[in-house]
Amino acid sequence: MKILIAPNSFKQCSDSVSLSKLLYEFLSKRINTDYLISPISDGGDGFLNVCDYHFNGKILTYLISTAYDNSKFKCDVLYDVQKNEIYIESADIIGMKVIPAEKMNAILLSSKGLGELLKLIAKDCSSNRIEVNRVIIGIGGTATIDMGLGACSALGFKLFGEKNKELTVIPKNFHKVKSVEWEQLKLPFTLSCILDVNNPLFGEKGGIKIYGKQKGASKNEINIIEKGMGNILQLISKRLVIKKDLFLSGAGGGIPAGLKLFFGSKDVSAEEFILNYLKLQSKITCADMLITGEGSFDEQSFMGKGAGILVREALKLEKRIFLICGKVSEEIKMKMIENTMVIELRKFFENEEESISNYKKGIEMAAELIAKVIKA
Repeated sequence: MKILIAPNSFKQCSDSVSLSKLLYEFLSKRINTDYLISPISDGGDGFLNVCDYHFNGKILTYLISTAYDNSKFKCDVLYDVQKNEIYIESADIIGMKVIPAEKMNAILLSSKGLGELLKLIAKDCSSNRIEVNRVIIGIGGTATIDMGLGACSALGFKLFGEKNKELTVIPKNFHKVKSVEWEQLKLPFTLSCILDVNNPLFGEKGGIKIYGKQKGASKNEINIIEKGMGNILQLISKRLVIKKDLFLSGAGGGIPAGLKLFFGSKDVSAEEFILNYLKLQSKITCADMLITGEGSFDEQSFMGKGAGILVREALKLEKRIFLICGKVSEEIKMKMIENTMVIELRKFFENEEESISNYKKGIEMAAELIAKVIKA
């Protein structure tokens, strides 16, 4: 019997690599069998850690700007020397986890740090310090909604308002813009963005409106941001041909959209990344059962989120599934079929807060329950 352990991260608790090791530790004491440990990420928090686990690269550190002022901080990337690829976790640069609560206001935040990082990597390529063919960016857990224009500003993109006054590239100014300028923006490597959602940038189901509130934007600010981005796109289209059918992603506050317009970046779904890049499709095929999960599991989890991708794939192959989550929606519980067991960690404790602070104990209790079911 072979058991595949492949959880996503549990926000507020643990990254997926640590969680995988914890599950293995508790299960291996109870069940003597073959285990395959393969932590996953759909591009959000913990992306870099997962890439390091699977690709075993070299950590490079760069000094870049924060999303909210000109202060600098150190940011790590993963350099895969064998494939000449670099992995970046956008949440480490402009994520909600690195921005102070008092600064959490999307209309004032910029993704310029990401652009600075790309520029520094390009500089290292020019000086032959490293050789990079592709940079892969995990998009998720971000606090910005600036269409990646802040990143592009670090590479020469500029905004101008009344009387040709240069404006700071933040969403607050987008609706004031009268003209835009940019040099021929070039990078010595290709870009790929790993997307955990498939929302477009604009519209009622667009990333701006759907995710703006959780990034600290009011309803009025969300409307200002969307109107401003539309204004910027119109101005860009005067100089750059934008095909009508070009998909501009709303993931990560539109970062993939800006990078696609100026650098031709490729959108890569979390499903493609997990099943093919991390080879989970072949791992599920050769396993007898799957243990996966994430902090919260609901209908959205089946729309590009890590654990949902694995559950769907395992169901196709009629594998036995154990889904461990902090909390699971009632709709999901009702839909789960016979060979799927849902384990909700908060049920082991008095309340949700207690389950978060004692998640290790919760994981141990889940492992004990799984072992009993398998042995039965």
